[in-house]
Amino acid sequence: MNSVGWGRLLAFVGLTSLVLGVSPAQANDENENRFRALVQEAVKAREAGDMERTAVMLRQAIELNPVPEMLNNLGRVYEDLGRYADAVEVYQKVVDDETATAVLRRLDATRIELLAGRLEQAWLAIESKAPDMRV
Repeated sequence: MNSVGWGRLLAFVGLTSLVLGVSPAQANDENENRFRALVQEAVKAREAGDMERTAVMLRQAIELNPVPEMLNNLGRVYEDLGRYADAVEVYQKVVDDETATAVLRRLDATRIELLAGRLEQAWLAIESKAPDMRV
């Protein structure tokens, strides 16, 4: 994993750690335990490089407790997957959330601006194990 990848992972784990310390506002113990388990699974999936599973776990955690930090993390995962429209949609929820910190709201507003150009272009990802494949 390159330094950018490690940096993103550390930022993801750091934000996730902050959220794990926050008890879901209106959740009972079962929902809180489920939320924590989903976040931990998301961290494991991210560490393993399984971004699709990371997104699934984060979406499930957000259904239980839609805290801005988790939405931000989901946006980062969508960016890593090249799902820029989905990332912008999630980031916009953070920007609009009055409970989000001003720093997080500004960060996600900036990310939306940076992704604007990518939304206007078509992207194609091709994976091949053939060493002589040309596209």
